[in-house]
Amino acid sequence: MNLRQTARHAVALALGCFLLCLSARAQPDAPPPQTFTLAGHIVNSVTGAPVPRVLVWLWGLPQRAVKPEGNPEAPPPPVQTHETLTDASGAFRFEEVAAGTWRLGAKRPGFEDWPEEGQAPLDARIDLTASREDLRVPLRPVTVITGRVADQDGFPVDGVTVQALRAEIVDGRKLFHAYGWAQTDDRGIYRLSNLWRGPYYLRVSGLSARTRAVFGRVLPSQATGESFRPVYYPTSPDLDSASPVNDAPGQELHADFTISMQAGASVHGVLRSFSASQPVKLELDNAAGEAVPARTEINQSTGEFEIADVAPGSYVVKASQSVRDETLSGEAPVTLAPGGASGLTLELAPGVEIPCRIRVQGQGEDGEPAADVPASIALEPVVKIETAIQEPISSQGGENAPISLHNVPPGKYRVEVSTSTGYIAQLQAGSKDLLQNPVLTVTPGTAPTLDIVIQAGGATVSGRVQAASGNLAGAFIVLVSARSPDLPVVDAVASPDGSFSLSHVAPGSYRAYAWRGRAQLEYRNPSAMALAGVEGVEVEVGSSDLKDVHVPLAGGSAQ
Repeated sequence: MNLRQTARHAVALALGCFLLCLSARAQPDAPPPQTFTLAGHIVNSVTGAPVPRVLVWLWGLPQRAVKPEGNPEAPPPPVQTHETLTDASGAFRFEEVAAGTWRLGAKRPGFEDWPEEGQAPLDARIDLTASREDLRVPLRPVTVITGRVADQDGFPVDGVTVQALRAEIVDGRKLFHAYGWAQTDDRGIYRLSNLWRGPYYLRVSGLSARTRAVFGRVLPSQATGESFRPVYYPTSPDLDSASPVNDAPGQELHADFTISMQAGASVHGVLRSFSASQPVKLELDNAAGEAVPARTEINQSTGEFEIADVAPGSYVVKASQSVRDETLSGEAPVTLAPGGASGLTLELAPGVEIPCRIRVQGQGEDGEPAADVPASIALEPVVKIETAIQEPISSQGGENAPISLHNVPPGKYRVEVSTSTGYIAQLQAGSKDLLQNPVLTVTPGTAPTLDIVIQAGGATVSGRVQAASGNLAGAFIVLVSARSPDLPVVDAVASPDGSFSLSHVAPGSYRAYAWRGRAQLEYRNPSAMALAGVEGVEVEVGSSDLKDVHVPLAGGSAQ
């Protein structure tokens, strides 16, 4: 390259750099992200007093935190958080918070978390487009229950388990959850603290003890020789006749118990086919299906076990163990006389395999024979008192994809089958009609095949929710089968004018209910609904569509 060409290239390069700089200057600078201030106060919902040292946090996604356009593979932007503590006046303040949608939360010992788990008050969501310094968050103080447990002679009983049970409505059924527990001290005194949103049912259930594992040839006895039958507050032998202790946020309630001590019995037995290197859980259930706390000891070398200080009566002894991601379990009934019982053998084995056979009948929307229809099958454990979260055993499949439910431990289960393109026309387990009674008892060994027939299509039930006034958006509508309230319900959410449509409804008799979305109603129990004064309407469903079904809104108005 000669000198003239070199000079020409240098001039062109300089001119290009000049134009590039000029173009960059011509581009307007990106506006800085908008930021605002968010402030307010935390107060006691009962007294209105300020609450200091509350942890307050914001979490969310600022408006500018979005994926770059044209790059769908880009990872999602991280959720941002801000935290602070309230001062002595209950005040909190966040500054330079980017515009966007945020969630506000608060927690402090002695108060319920806000918002409560599983709920999302509208005030917890903040669409921040301008500064706000007027937030007022009420924290609800917890309830405390204390009391004394004494025997029939007035003497204190120490080492006793006192449980707080809370009734909750889940899928239209009332379930009782063990919400808190405490042990009595040498004065017979117990204290249940940090209780949220009662009412509560109190239960003195047994002598407190955990399962103790020992190694060696001899299993030492830990029996004291005394026991008692469970008592519900104030003096009831069962949960059905118990009286609840009403919720009193911020207060300390008092509830005493008197129990009748008697000679206790012990269960002696041996485990078979278990792993000596893994812990074993032993449980004693009474005739009502409730777990009874008891002093339990297992010799991990020999498999011998003792359950001590149990009141005479009928029980089921259950043992379970997790080995290499597989659950081994076994159970056996036992009747305890005052002298106790011995020679019990529990064979631990994997859960049973339940095969499922799915058939589809009827025509699809195109008039042709229905193609394969997917279905979801779940076994929900049936318990009276839930002491731990029990996940259902579930699987999915269809006519062309046979499925099985694996490793199902012995017990009682509610069989629930759902599909989105039809309804369940038949559900059998051997000779048992699960559409009449969906509770299946699984025993060790082999289980019958679940025969499922899905009818494509189904009826459409349309109608309107009736209320005196108000926006009906979000009103919840359910159809509950009159054949068996335990069968799956058909539900929908109403539009603002109250109209709704329910599809894939099986022919039969139903009762329709409507209520606001957050209401907790035991809609599978007709007696409970009548007692609550909730009206419903009877609906007869045939194979053709139904129109203009009018369902009264529970409470009579939409707020």
